[in-house]
Amino acid sequence: MKYIQDFQREKQEFERNLARFREDHPDLIQNAKKSDVPEKPKTPQQLWYNHEKKIYLKVRPDATTKEVKESLGKQWSQLSDKKRLKWIHKALEQRKEYEEIMRDYIQKHPELNISEEGITRSTLTKAERQLKDKFDGRPTKPPP
Repeated sequence: MKYIQDFQREKQEFERNLARFREDHPDLIQNAKKSDVPEKPKTPQQLWYNHEKKIYLKVRPDATTKEVKESLGKQWSQLSDKKRLKWIHKALEQRKEYEEIMRDYIQKHPELNISEEGITRSTLTKAERQLKDKFDGRPTKPPP
């Protein structure tokens, strides 16, 4: 207990000193620069997870991160093909927007030497591509 109390006391003293330093020397503090590189598009599962996580946390606000991940992971694996397809289409729309934004970004920043190959990489897994092709009416590939 003694060491914990000593730590708490020293931590509070450090935070007070840091606050005083920041007030006395605002010119020395560097603002964290936010990168202007566009954010990569999310996968269908990530989009679905972010959407469902908000709903799950409203129902169970006391749930831990681990519980949320496990529960939503099971739900995703049991999700019907039609519902998955909805998220696949959203992911593809995001990817198209990302590609346009990245092309503009590359033109504005030619010094970065970013190739166009990296921006066209798919966010879909093989199973998701096959599901999309199936619903689009494309025939399945014959075995080799």
